Amino acid sequence: GDYPANEYIIGSGADALLCRYKAGRRKLTKNDQLTLEWAGVFHHYHAPMMRTVLTGKVSKRHQELFDAARAALLAVEKAMTPGNSF
Repeated sequence: GDYPANEYIIGSGADALLCRYKAGRRKLTKNDQLTLEWAGVFHHYHAPMMRTVLTGKVSKRHQELFDAARAALLAVEKAMTPGNSF
């Protein structure tokens, strides 16, 4: 396929959640975050998917944020029924 409409998004460490391209290189540490975005592309239009993964152990804060995001997603999925508007 073609290249996506924006720069590749790859971030780690303090910049893992920057969600934009950042120049520079670094080595991942034993307990690090890595954010990657890849996309399906057609004629420079793209449908991206982004994930942030951990290379080490989950912190208490990571687990709290995951649980909150999951609960919110489940609530939205439950509300997404014919006849309901957002």
